[in-house]
Amino acid sequence: MFTQVGLAALRGAGEMTTGMVVMTVVNIVNAVASAALATGWGGLPRLGWEGLAWGTALGSGCGAVMIGMVLFRGRGRLRLTASDWVPDLTLAKRLTRIGLPAGWDGIAHAVCQLSFLSIVNRLGDVDAAAHSLAITIESLAFLPGSAFQVSAATLAGQFLGAGDEQRARGSVRLAAIICTLLMSSVAVVLGLEADRLARFFLADGQEEVAAITAGLVRIVAFAQPPLAVFMVFSGGLRGAGQTRAPMIVNLSVMIFVRLPLALFLAWDSIPLPGGLGSLQGMGLGVTGAWYAMAVDLLLRGIVLTLLFLSPGWSRGRV
Repeated sequence: MFTQVGLAALRGAGEMTTGMVVMTVVNIVNAVASAALATGWGGLPRLGWEGLAWGTALGSGCGAVMIGMVLFRGRGRLRLTASDWVPDLTLAKRLTRIGLPAGWDGIAHAVCQLSFLSIVNRLGDVDAAAHSLAITIESLAFLPGSAFQVSAATLAGQFLGAGDEQRARGSVRLAAIICTLLMSSVAVVLGLEADRLARFFLADGQEEVAAITAGLVRIVAFAQPPLAVFMVFSGGLRGAGQTRAPMIVNLSVMIFVRLPLALFLAWDSIPLPGGLGSLQGMGLGVTGAWYAMAVDLLLRGIVLTLLFLSPGWSRGRV
């Protein structure tokens, strides 16, 4: 947690390189320590799965130490001093008001994602394997969007803090344009090379998984533009301190659109609670679940665009 908060503070100050270096070290320590402790390299105790947990803990510890050193020594105009540890109740209330919705958003989103995964896993091993592999391939497109989401949040916060609303809105708009073009370009490549990518990650004899995976990648390729818009605009709103609106949009669309639509499209039969029988579904399998995910991303992109176009978010009224 100390590492994450410290990285966020550095990003807010416009310092991105330090975070990249710190997280690179964290990942290297995590990978090496986890492998060493899990398998017993060099006479170390062979801890198995528990070794992976210790490796993660060591990596996180290194990250916290590095971030602490950077913040206490100072980087740019950002430096921690002894007086900064004195509680400021007014500031704490503001942090809580902004931070809690974002925190609940993350928790609720994780619960919804696990629920979606539960829907897919009940379709069988082949569909579950195709889902997992398609998510991995899709990450080639949406992970770069995370960088523009951070950029939008940082620039929106900086410019609004300087009282320049026009540049705040312009920076988020430009980040959305660049991110959409980038993710759309990657999506085109993924769509064209979906079959080859799916076969690359699978062994011989898994043609069914490869075929389903390729189809899922093509579905989500069309959803990359609205996903890019959603990611950047939600970052811009959060940078302006508007954390409730993205939370409400995320939860509403996930709960009332993605999950029920995934059930209806993916399953043959949907059992109703209370012994009320069942509802006939479309039975499209994991393909139907991904159609529901694409609709979800499209709706969230549209809603966040409408919120961005309104003047309220940059004036603290969303």
